[in-house]
Parts: sequence; structure tokens; C-alpha cells
Amino acid sequence: MITGIGILSYLYLVVFFKCNFSYLFVLVYFILLSLFNFLNGIIQDDKFVYYRNISIYVVLYFVLLISVTMFLNRAHIYLNFDVSTYYKNINLIPFKTILIYLSGKTSVLSSFINLLGNMFVFIPLSFLIIIKDENKNIAKVLRYVGFSVLMVEVLQLVLSTGFFDIDDFILNIGGSLLFTYIVYRFDLNIKLRSMFFRDFLVNEKLKYFAYFFILLLAILVIIFVFVFR
Repeated sequence: MITGIGILSYLYLVVFFKCNFSYLFVLVYFILLSLFNFLNGIIQDDKFVYYRNISIYVVLYFVLLISVTMFLNRAHIYLNFDVSTYYKNINLIPFKTILIYLSGKTSVLSSFINLLGNMFVFIPLSFLIIIKDENKNIAKVLRYVGFSVLMVEVLQLVLSTGFFDIDDFILNIGGSLLFTYIVYRFDLNIKLRSMFFRDFLVNEKLKYFAYFFILLLAILVIIFVFVFR
């Protein structure tokens, strides 16, 4: 319930009030919500709760991803179904944008952020898919990631909040592919899953202290954003 309130409160402020939260603030906020659920899982120490929590992490990830790419700090958002205008915001030439970043025509910092940012943005989703199901392989992970990338690119185009760029697709899939390959190549998937399906034998008092501490922080953040929006 707390997570649901936290998500709805955030979306209410971002979508309807267009609050200009910093990306760092939003990231910390979603990390707090994730930690709250993680600690709740450790306290209950139940296999069903562990699985449910991973689904919650996926929801939190998509809410964060979609809000950052389409709503957060966006001045104009509107549905555009005029297909004839799409060509202005579409790049279907592979490596065109990537070569611009590598050519030095943009600042080093901007190129670094855009290239690495696009490579890393879907790695958390790959990670969650891997720990959700131990039977997933590289092809299945990339299929889920590929569909998600396509969904985001199309939504950006339809909502007029960004470009449909084939190079984004290449970088997004490339980053996820590299991460997934490393995980399966070195058999890290089992170790990663074990981190989310155990209570680490933490003292009960420490569990509850951390749980209520994170809960308090999450509530304070929700109150803060409503009061100082």
C-alpha cells in the first residue's frame, strides 16, 4: 500500500502539476521505495513475497523510466497521431547519431552521458528479468528488453517528447546484451538471485529498525514533495 501511494503521489505531481524534480531526487525516491519493499521481504522471509517484490521492482523501474523520458521536466506533451509529421523526429540510419557523438561535434560530457546513458538505461530491467526467472536465457531476456525499448521509442514519438532513433535501440540493446552475456558467461545469475531470496540471517531488531527507518524516510519525502511542490 505504501508503495502504491508513493507511486501515485509521484505521478500526480509529475503528470498533473509538472513538478520539476531533479533527476537525482527522483532516483533517490525510487531507491527508497525499492529498499522499503526489499526490507519488507527480508522481514517476512517468504518465497512468495520475494517473487512479488521483484514484480514491484519492475513496476517501479517502468514508472521511473517512463516519467523521466516522457514527463519529468517536459514543457510540452501532447498526443500526435499525424503520421505525416513523424519523419522529422525519426532516424532509421544506423550509427548516424552515434557517429555525431564520437566525431567531437558535441561536448565530451554530453557525448559521454548520451552514449553510456543509453547503454546502461535498460540494464536494470535485464537484471530484474534474470533474477525473476532462473530459466531465462540471453535470447529471452533480450526479447523482453527489445519490446520495452520499442515501446519507449514509440511513446516518445507519439507524445512528442523525443525522437525515434535507431541508434538508441542499438545502444539500449547493446548494453543489455553485454550485461546479460557477462552474467551468464560467469554464472552470476544464481548468485544474483540468491541476494533477493534470502534474509541474510539479519537480527530481527535490526530488520525492523531498517524497515521503519526507510518507511519514515519515504513518508517524509512524500510529505515534502506535496508541501513544497
